[in-house]
Amino acid sequence: MEKLIQEYESKELLFEEFRIKSEILIKELICVARLNFHLISSRVKSKLSLQNKILDKHKYSSLDKITDIVGCRIITYFEDEVDTISDIIYKEFVVDADNSIDKRKIEFDRFGYLSLHFVVELNKTRLRLTEYKKFKGLKLEIQIRSILQHSWAEIEHDIGYKGKYSIPDIVKRRFSRIAALLETADLEFVRLRNELQSYEESVDNEIKETPDKVDLNKASLQSFIKNNNDLIEVDQTIANHLNIDLVFNSEVFEELITDLEFGNIRTIQDLNTIYKNHKQCIIEYSKNWREIFNESTIGKGKGMKGISIFDTAYYLIAKSKTLEDISVFLESHSKAKRCKDAFNKIESNCK
Repeated sequence: MEKLIQEYESKELLFEEFRIKSEILIKELICVARLNFHLISSRVKSKLSLQNKILDKHKYSSLDKITDIVGCRIITYFEDEVDTISDIIYKEFVVDADNSIDKRKIEFDRFGYLSLHFVVELNKTRLRLTEYKKFKGLKLEIQIRSILQHSWAEIEHDIGYKGKYSIPDIVKRRFSRIAALLETADLEFVRLRNELQSYEESVDNEIKETPDKVDLNKASLQSFIKNNNDLIEVDQTIANHLNIDLVFNSEVFEELITDLEFGNIRTIQDLNTIYKNHKQCIIEYSKNWREIFNESTIGKGKGMKGISIFDTAYYLIAKSKTLEDISVFLESHSKAKRCKDAFNKIESNCK
């Protein structure tokens, strides 16, 4: 063992550099594939941990036989992304099939351990590059699991449950029920994501064919902002007035929808009608509203595509609600008054 530890100490800095380079590479590969991930982390096995492993196994004659000295963990949001990332690993690395394992197949009754474990090396193409040459022969263990699988495994580890005989029978059933619930949740999140993606792909046609049946939500509002010519025209007029460029930003959609609903806009058809029939009033209201808030000369900067929806919402709120109701909604009497004042300036032309 002493010889192995001495070899480890002589290569410790190399292992650390390999860890850093490998983590960066894996992140880049996943980002290029346009996949989101919850977490990618890596580590080099400590000397104490290595000593314990050597003593426990009694089988290692050389350091290169220990395949998990450098390890990387990839946590995905969705269960089916484990296989997608697996394909990337197979494509970009040399996989040691004898030391890699798919625990989803051999431990199917242990939800938290439904993960993929790869042992890989850098491929020949990458090893030709100067920054990777020094890592020839080094192995990397890669573990891939979903965020729910990871959470469950961490909880099991924290409470000391590492096998079916390590906990009392009285709580085994409870463990099994919780694990089953989490596994079901993992599958349902995939189904939910797929249904949302399908809706987002179909909502453009639904807006064209039956706009009165399309509720306001993130997907439908995004489609309306991108495709409605009246909104695009009003947006650009406001942008020119403020001297700003417009970029897409969906982070404020929930606030937008809340404002529109208070202004009695419930469907895409409602919004479409307002833009078609009140285009000029929205523009004039926007100028008054923003002048009151000293926003009439922002200068060159960025605004969001759909900026006029804010003005449309406040235009409708000022037109249909009392000052008292607006004060409660905005949680500010002064802001409510300015909202009303902006409308009063154009009221005679926008009945």
